[in-house]
Amino acid sequence: RRAFPCWDEPARKATFVLTLTVPPGTEALSNMPEAEHVVLASGQNKVTFMETPKMSTYLLVWCIGEFDSVAALTKGGVLCKVFTPP
Repeated sequence: RRAFPCWDEPARKATFVLTLTVPPGTEALSNMPEAEHVVLASGQNKVTFMETPKMSTYLLVWCIGEFDSVAALTKGGVLCKVFTPP
């Protein structure tokens, strides 16, 4: 709730398009897949994520840091990733 006001009210649901600028060597994660990843002149990474479905404001998630991950496709062809600190 320090990033923006959050309400637990059904009428206050919204969609989000999140853009994060993160230091080199770190990864940015959110609820949605990446839509765009740009390396800025400063060396930082600007990561924009796809628009979320309409949801409660308190459900928006972002993580920035060093992560290890594993990924696999489900039988239905959906990419599933799991992240953990190294």
